[in-house]
Amino acid sequence: MEKKRLFIGTFIKSDTFFEGYKKIVNEFSGKIYGKWVELENLHFTYKFIGDVDIEKVPELISTIDCELREFNSNFILKGLGIFPNVKNPRVFFVNIINSDRRIFEIYKTIEDKLTRIGYEKEKREFRPHLTLLRVKSVTAQFQSILPKFANVEFALVNKFYVNLIESQLTPKGPIYTIIK
Repeated sequence: MEKKRLFIGTFIKSDTFFEGYKKIVNEFSGKIYGKWVELENLHFTYKFIGDVDIEKVPELISTIDCELREFNSNFILKGLGIFPNVKNPRVFFVNIINSDRRIFEIYKTIEDKLTRIGYEKEKREFRPHLTLLRVKSVTAQFQSILPKFANVEFALVNKFYVNLIESQLTPKGPIYTIIK
């Protein structure tokens, strides 16, 4: 049975942020090591669904169809951080600040609807963030300059789309295709 590896997310479409991203890459090159996310792949995730039987995709879409659209809500890309912590860095990211909490409402609605049709509820707290790099290693210099970027505002985004996205893993990295 054919399957699709799916998640629900929002791609970042901001020239302002793209310029800031280039500066982040330049500033941190040689201080953090891993694979930087390509500009066209920058996104944040509401829910990673995983492998779904292809014949179940229509039910999935119909369940969350009201959320798969454009939203007129602002969010700010602000501050750099590390998951889980600087002693054990795995993900280098930018925080997403959404003052009207619309992103959190969308997340909760998606989570509730998908749980009702049998998808597993997320155990971790939802913390919207934009992954920049999966970390292989960092230098002491990285740890000393990271705090300087804790409150830097990189971009304001005025509207965004929520999409169902297929992720095909390849040796060169993921290929993302918007399903809806």
